[in-house]
Amino acid sequence: MIVNETSTTVALADPSAALTPGTPVYASLTLTNSTDASSSFTVGATLGAPQVTSKNSALASTLTVRSAVMPASGNCSAATYSSGDSAKATSAQVAKGGSQRFCLRMSLPATAPDSLITSAATVTVPVHVAQIR
Repeated sequence: MIVNETSTTVALADPSAALTPGTPVYASLTLTNSTDASSSFTVGATLGAPQVTSKNSALASTLTVRSAVMPASGNCSAATYSSGDSAKATSAQVAKGGSQRFCLRMSLPATAPDSLITSAATVTVPVHVAQIR
């Protein structure tokens, strides 16, 4: 995430479980439009395409990460994620004083070797926020 033109690391809510082939895990991220500005305004928040890096190139190329706006149920497994080979950006508007939760779904195909789960990976998700009104 970029805050005041500086790269910032944002903690995700703990993933829901250990990642295993064929079973996705979920994590969430909350963005809040917290300000002491006197006028009200809304920001547009966009999560860009996630990027996966790992010393294990097989894991980096196999791990799929998708983002979605968290549904009203608060359950990331019920969110609507983009499909296909390339991840799509996920956007939402956040009013002054409000917040928006996003979900990340991380998965390995059911055919992935179990040896991949002993490797570590870093998932980077670009977050762009801009005032829209």
